Amino acid sequence: IRGGFFPMATWVAFLQRSRVNVGGDNYSLFSIEHSMLRAQTQAPGKWLWNFYQGSHLVRAGDPRASAALQRSAPEVSFGLAYPIKAGCAPLRVYRPEAVKPQLLLNCAHYLVGVLRTEPQRRRVCLPQLFKHYLRDFG
Repeated sequence: IRGGFFPMATWVAFLQRSRVNVGGDNYSLFSIEHSMLRAQTQAPGKWLWNFYQGSHLVRAGDPRASAALQRSAPEVSFGLAYPIKAGCAPLRVYRPEAVKPQLLLNCAHYLVGVLRTEPQRRRVCLPQLFKHYLRDFG
C-alpha cells in the first residue's frame, strides 16, 4: 500500500484491531479478507503483508473454518475497498442472496471506468488491482 493514502503499517494495524462478530465468533477484518473471503490465500505480494498474515489463518478445528471459502473467488476482490493510489472497485452493500452477481456487476462497473485499451497496438492495460491480487486471478 506504499504510496497510497495511509502508511501500510497503519492500515494493517487497523485491519487487525477491528473486530466483527459473525454468528457468535469474532473476526478481525484482516482475517475476514484473507482467511475467509480469499480462501486462506496469501496476502498480496508484499513480504510484510505475508508476515502480518501468519497468525490470522484459520487452523483445522477452528469453529470459524466452516465459514471460509474452499477456493479463491476472484470476484471477491471487487467487493473490497482499500485506500490505495491504484484504486479499487467502489464499496457497496451486498445482499446475502445475491452476493456473487452483485460482485460480478461491481467488477464490470469498475472495469468500465479503469480499463485502458490501445487498439492500434492490440493491447489492453489491466488496472493495478489485478496485479495486487494476482494470486487470486490465477
